[in-house]
Amino acid sequence: MISYMRIAIIGFYPPPIGGISTHIARLKEHLDLAKVDYTLYDVSGEHAKVKDEQRVVVCKSFLRLAIKLFISKRCVIHFHNFSRRHIPLYAFLALRHRTVLSFHNERFLADIQGSKVRFMSKLYVLLLNLVHFFITDSPRTAELAKKVVRNAKKIYMVPEFIPPASIPEIDADDKIMQMRGKHRYLIASTAYRISFHQGQDLYGIDLLIEMLRRLVHDGIDAAICFTLPNIGDEKYYQALTAHIDEYGLKDRFYFITTPLREASSLYKICNVYVRATNTDGNSLSVLEAMAVRTPVLASDCVPRPPGVRLFKTRDINDLYENIKTLLNKNEAEKAMLEKHKIVNNVAKFLALYRYFSS
Repeated sequence: MISYMRIAIIGFYPPPIGGISTHIARLKEHLDLAKVDYTLYDVSGEHAKVKDEQRVVVCKSFLRLAIKLFISKRCVIHFHNFSRRHIPLYAFLALRHRTVLSFHNERFLADIQGSKVRFMSKLYVLLLNLVHFFITDSPRTAELAKKVVRNAKKIYMVPEFIPPASIPEIDADDKIMQMRGKHRYLIASTAYRISFHQGQDLYGIDLLIEMLRRLVHDGIDAAICFTLPNIGDEKYYQALTAHIDEYGLKDRFYFITTPLREASSLYKICNVYVRATNTDGNSLSVLEAMAVRTPVLASDCVPRPPGVRLFKTRDINDLYENIKTLLNKNEAEKAMLEKHKIVNNVAKFLALYRYFSS
């Protein structure tokens, strides 16, 4: 029997549903199948939610959890909750346990270097290097990690995609299915919560509204389902819905604020998935859409997988021209996706856990 040390996973477990929480939930499924001894500590801040999943512990305070883990039996601790303010706790736990930190996107570097006090940035880097191992999801993220991780041999590049064990059908009376039946083209996009990067809408929701307005104006019968399980910025959300109403798109642009059981259920029935971010990691939703053979249109803010059609980041004209092409050649684009194999990376994560345990 394969031997593992006990593993403590610190991150986010659904709900809410986002790229990181979905990744962790699917990793959990395979840890259960492999009969690995682990505990998943949910530090998402959703304290009121009820979670009846085995081995999931909801934590109100990361500081208290760190102290509890420090005095516990030695184990492998895998952090999925990167933040500059957490670095001292990562270093603290590295004094006793084997520690692993995942960088799920490229924003970690700006966060580390973003302190107004130069001495603090240097201190963060010093403490960060006490962590034993780092996991990145793309070659580009790995290169960025080398700017702050002094020993490149501590960095492992493993794409995050783990496919769902099954994809349930969406109920026929659900509004999503009503929109699917009503419109010729259904477009999907997602965000965990409304966020901003460099003063702009990170997920490009504003671009998608304008894109849909142009499609309808040009006589193209399209609609958008946008998953947003955590609204976040209520004022900006209200401004977006006001634009949707102003453009007469209320019946064509649907914010799905109740978490779906499985996001791939939506991608599977859509004509196109659009990722209009202005910064990103190796987007899980892009890979999920491709895995169910739904064509993907994404910004070129980061390298994307082969088979993804790109548009210039924050360029509404380029976005619009590309979405028209994808809709007009939808079946041909779907057929082309058959050539691109989407890899299940769970075996690589299990192998790393065995290595970290040795």
